[in-house]
Amino acid sequence: NLAHAVKEAASRLPPESVADDTKLYEALELDDEVDGWTKARQQVHGPWEFVLIPSSIPNAFVSEMLPRRIFITTAMFEEFIASQDELALILGHEISHLILGHSSTMNSFESSYRTLEVLLLSLDPTSGLLSLAFMGFLASVRSAIGAGYSRDHERQADELGVKLCAMACYDTRAASEVMHKMHVENVESGGATANMPSFFDSHPPSDERYRSLLDESKNENPNKYEENCATLKSLFFEAIKPEVRGSPKEVRAKLRTLKIQNEVN
Repeated sequence: NLAHAVKEAASRLPPESVADDTKLYEALELDDEVDGWTKARQQVHGPWEFVLIPSSIPNAFVSEMLPRRIFITTAMFEEFIASQDELALILGHEISHLILGHSSTMNSFESSYRTLEVLLLSLDPTSGLLSLAFMGFLASVRSAIGAGYSRDHERQADELGVKLCAMACYDTRAASEVMHKMHVENVESGGATANMPSFFDSHPPSDERYRSLLDESKNENPNKYEENCATLKSLFFEAIKPEVRGSPKEVRAKLRTLKIQNEVN
């Protein structure tokens, strides 16, 4: 977090810089980790809104363009999320994408490649014939590298997400079962290839993610943060509207009510 990043950055500075407030602030502003956590804090600070989308496609996501909103489809509850522990892990994962600046990284990557494509077109002496052929290859390379970026981002978000889930004092081992259910669904729908990632797959294999989450849960669990459990747990679920809280059975009933209300409106 930001406090830890500041402490680590300050420990690397010479004593004279730490003693001088002006030099200390200037040095901290240049530290990448401190800068990253400062921006992350600005993005997540403030009231959050939980946006429930009636859809048969299970999905959850956040967007830098629509700050402090978590979008999740009703299918996620109907097919995978059966407890608040599992919901906490899903929310922690999505918030982690925002904290880690993954959208900005992908946007920068896409912009760089688009610029390269335009540059090739402008320099091609064959009136675009050579560039068009090469751009097909470049598009494939962009897709492959982009998928690699995305897989890395998912792993990073899983790692930080399970930590956030533990800090909010939810059972991270129990929460990991949501990924196991996704793995089972993946196998049933994709057969034997479900655990064989394609070069262009944007997510790591679901079984790999499930096993990694189980392993992380041995260290990242409520026991590690038990002194702050009550406060953190209540703050974490401030991101969720009251009408979708409750037991899995109550959540599903309320989801049906919300769906009817949305159809009426």
